[in-house]
Amino acid sequence: MSIKKFPDKQLRQGNLPGKHEWLTVVPFLLHPDPWQRRRAAMLFQAGGGLISLQEVLLRLDRFPEDILVQALDWLQQWQWPAAEAPGSRLLLLCINLANHPDARLAAAGKGLLSRLQKQRWPVQLHERTVSYAAVSSKQREIPFLTVYLNKEEAWLGDQYLDLTPAQKRLVMRLAGAAGRFLARDALYTAVQGGDAVYGVPGDVKTHIKLLRHKLGDDGQRQHYIESKRHYGYRLNLTNVQIQK
Repeated sequence: MSIKKFPDKQLRQGNLPGKHEWLTVVPFLLHPDPWQRRRAAMLFQAGGGLISLQEVLLRLDRFPEDILVQALDWLQQWQWPAAEAPGSRLLLLCINLANHPDARLAAAGKGLLSRLQKQRWPVQLHERTVSYAAVSSKQREIPFLTVYLNKEEAWLGDQYLDLTPAQKRLVMRLAGAAGRFLARDALYTAVQGGDAVYGVPGDVKTHIKLLRHKLGDDGQRQHYIESKRHYGYRLNLTNVQIQK
């Protein structure tokens, strides 16, 4: 059975289909069986077109707590597509979320709106959207780290970052992961370059520490580079913008 329009009331019936059969993973995040939810959440974390921002926003306040935590993390890492303006319904969902009585959900909505670029917003929502974005911009004390993949450049606010070759490769590798965690082994070649030899001094942790220092960041605040035990490192897309 296709689950493109899978009714919520049918979630109580049957097992989850295999990954290749899934058109969207969101309905299964509401499954009453915790094991089924965890299985769905694995694809939720991976993304890959199986989930959309609108689907998440429509069901966010219905997610069980175990899924809500992961959904809020996913929203924190969300990047608006640079080539298209968001539709009016999507913007309205973000505005409504920013006014949600739950502080965690409201923070997620405000974060989404604060990361909007100057786009052709629908006229009826333009003033409301801009006002949210402007307030968030005034309150922002942390400059954005902007990474340009094609030019292999990184800017902190309006300042060009003079990175070492190893630091530049590290930033580009993290940016290419688009907010997903990368294990140290996956970053080792980026640090060492074409001459990577396992066991040679020059570990990832040291380079991350030096890069954080250059960004005015550290392991406690993690404004730009997040680390998580057993997961690795990723860019914190709340404060990082990735451009082609």
